[in-house]
Amino acid sequence: RLLIRTWHLGIIKEQIFDEVYFVVFAKNYLSHTTFFDIHPPLGKLIIALPIKLFGDSQFNWRVSQAIFGTALVPLAYFTGKELANRTVGIFSAIIIALDGMLLVYSRTGLMDIFMVFFILLAFFSFFKFANHHKISFLILAGIFLGLATSVKYIAGLTILTFLLIIKVKNVPIKK
Repeated sequence: RLLIRTWHLGIIKEQIFDEVYFVVFAKNYLSHTTFFDIHPPLGKLIIALPIKLFGDSQFNWRVSQAIFGTALVPLAYFTGKELANRTVGIFSAIIIALDGMLLVYSRTGLMDIFMVFFILLAFFSFFKFANHHKISFLILAGIFLGLATSVKYIAGLTILTFLLIIKVKNVPIKK
């Protein structure tokens, strides 16, 4: 999976699509350059990390996305398994592994793959909470949802889904 996402990752030498914003913003964070950005900083900081550690190259603009995109596959398995069963987990992992859009997001210097990863991690933690009624899983779901929202604000709306599940499934929340 990682090989598919990193094969010739730096072959496209110019910035494509919104890399012209997000990669530049990541570099601005590294150089402490003031700039205007409508999104929170976490996604750009994740992009900036390999640039800081290994240098400014097309591969390093995109390697974090490849790692997060690869990690989505087993995370989808465990989330599907927690939601229903092993079969649903396997089916979920296959869908994530073969989805063309997620493959593109995991090979470009965009932030969406980070948001998707943290949202799915929040769902995994939330389903663990719903199944085991341990408040620590609910706290983790909140932390991961906060991380997703720190990539793009729109991720915060995921909490509405959690609230709906709590209401429909009558999930008890104990102090």
